[in-house]
Amino acid sequence: MLTKIITEDDYKATDNALQAIIKKGASLGGMDFLPDSDKMEFTRLGYMIKEWEDIYYPTPIIVSPLVKKIEERMSALNLKQRDTAKLLGISEGRMSELLSGKRRVSIRIAKRLRDSLNINSDFILDNL
Repeated sequence: MLTKIITEDDYKATDNALQAIIKKGASLGGMDFLPDSDKMEFTRLGYMIKEWEDIYYPTPIIVSPLVKKIEERMSALNLKQRDTAKLLGISEGRMSELLSGKRRVSIRIAKRLRDSLNINSDFILDNL
């Protein structure tokens, strides 16, 4: 039994096995009707595929226009991430999350972006 996908062929075989379980579940009227062993196998295969895809088929991160604007202002003002975080009154970790798209800009931070980095409030609101 394969426990880790190592090659593209392993990936294809694992995906085929997962698709077979999905097809079986559909023929039974839903995944809830599968035997527990198939449900466990479905979960195992899914984790293996996710691990492989995270490495070899990563989802591209789309940088929002607001993040681009923040980075442009940081560059224009010669601010590092830690300096910008201090200016906005947030932690470096939160600043990192904002710039990476892992955390959304709150209204409180939006006001600080307007006041501290001189980013147009309409632009901020349009790109939250």
